[in-house]
Amino acid sequence: MPPCRFAVWIDASSPESALRVFGMSLVERQLATLLQLAAAKHARFQLASVVIEHAAGALPNVRADLLARCGATLAEARG
Repeated sequence: MPPCRFAVWIDASSPESALRVFGMSLVERQLATLLQLAAAKHARFQLASVVIEHAAGALPNVRADLLARCGATLAEARG
Protein backbone atom coordinates (compact mmCIF):
# COMPACT_ATOMS: atom_id res chain seq x y z
CA MET A 1 0.00 0.00 0.00
CA PRO A 2 1.50 3.37 -1.00
CA PRO A 3 1.98 5.96 1.76
CA CYS A 4 -0.72 8.55 2.37
CA ARG A 5 0.48 12.02 1.41
CA PHE A 6 -0.70 14.96 3.49
CA ALA A 7 -0.18 18.67 3.95
CA VAL A 8 0.25 20.49 7.26
CA TRP A 9 -0.57 24.10 8.05
CA ILE A 10 0.92 25.57 11.24
CA ASP A 11 -0.41 28.87 12.59
CA ALA A 12 2.60 30.67 14.08
CA SER A 13 0.99 34.11 14.02
CA SER A 14 0.46 34.17 17.80
CA PRO A 15 3.30 35.59 19.93
CA GLU A 16 3.12 32.43 22.06
CA SER A 17 4.48 30.38 19.14
CA ALA A 18 7.91 31.92 19.82
CA LEU A 19 8.02 30.56 23.38
CA ARG A 20 10.89 28.17 23.94
CA VAL A 21 10.48 25.08 26.09
CA PHE A 22 13.55 22.94 26.75
CA GLY A 23 15.44 24.73 23.98
CA MET A 24 12.85 24.45 21.18
CA SER A 25 10.11 26.80 20.04
CA LEU A 26 6.60 25.40 19.79
CA VAL A 27 6.80 25.43 15.98
CA GLU A 28 10.12 23.54 16.07
CA ARG A 29 8.49 20.91 18.30
CA GLN A 30 5.68 20.44 15.80
CA LEU A 31 8.14 20.03 12.92
CA ALA A 32 10.34 17.62 14.88
CA THR A 33 7.29 15.51 15.77
CA LEU A 34 6.20 15.36 12.12
CA LEU A 35 9.69 14.20 11.12
CA GLN A 36 9.68 11.52 13.83
CA LEU A 37 6.30 10.24 12.70
CA ALA A 38 7.36 10.14 9.05
CA ALA A 39 10.56 8.27 9.95
CA ALA A 40 8.80 5.65 12.10
CA LYS A 41 9.52 2.06 11.12
CA HIS A 42 6.08 1.36 9.68
CA ALA A 43 5.09 4.89 8.70
CA ARG A 44 2.34 4.94 6.12
CA PHE A 45 2.33 8.64 5.40
CA GLN A 46 4.52 11.16 3.66
CA LEU A 47 4.63 14.92 4.09
CA ALA A 48 3.46 16.56 0.88
CA SER A 49 3.92 20.10 2.16
CA VAL A 50 4.26 22.11 5.35
CA VAL A 51 3.25 25.77 5.48
CA ILE A 52 4.04 27.91 8.52
CA GLU A 53 1.93 31.06 8.58
CA HIS A 54 3.37 33.94 10.62
CA ALA A 55 2.37 37.46 11.58
CA ALA A 56 3.42 40.27 9.26
CA GLY A 57 7.06 41.16 9.84
CA ALA A 58 7.52 38.53 12.57
CA LEU A 59 9.28 35.42 11.28
CA PRO A 60 8.89 32.44 13.60
CA ASN A 61 11.91 31.20 15.52
CA VAL A 62 12.61 27.95 13.64
CA ARG A 63 15.93 26.24 12.96
CA ALA A 64 16.82 26.25 9.27
CA ASP A 65 17.65 22.51 9.28
CA LEU A 66 14.12 21.65 10.45
CA LEU A 67 12.59 23.85 7.76
CA ALA A 68 14.72 22.16 5.11
CA ARG A 69 14.10 18.60 6.31
CA CYS A 70 10.32 19.15 6.30
CA GLY A 71 10.36 21.13 3.07
CA ALA A 72 8.47 23.82 4.98
CA THR A 73 7.66 27.21 3.57
CA LEU A 74 6.97 30.41 5.48
CA ALA A 75 3.91 32.48 4.56
CA GLU A 76 2.87 35.84 5.94
CA ALA A 77 -0.65 35.83 7.41
CA ARG A 78 -3.16 37.71 5.32
CA GLY A 79 -5.24 38.91 8.24
